[in-house]
Amino acid sequence: MSQYYGAGVTGFGLIGSRALDSMGLGVGLSKLNQNLFRRDLFAATFLQPTVTYIPTPGLSPTLADAPTTTLRLTVLF
Repeated sequence: MSQYYGAGVTGFGLIGSRALDSMGLGVGLSKLNQNLFRRDLFAATFLQPTVTYIPTPGLSPTLADAPTTTLRLTVLF
């Protein structure tokens, strides 16, 4: 695979008893880099840090904003 395209939508109140909930999907586009490069060590291992900010966790006015971080390790085999 050399390219990826994706799209999505968000819906609110999709479950009758949970009118304040939302569900969503995202949009993505990726394409392989055409430049050749070489990784001598850990060619199939990737480490990705991610930062997420949640302004209203649980849609609760009593909870503070929630900045979070995760670290994902991916090993291809």
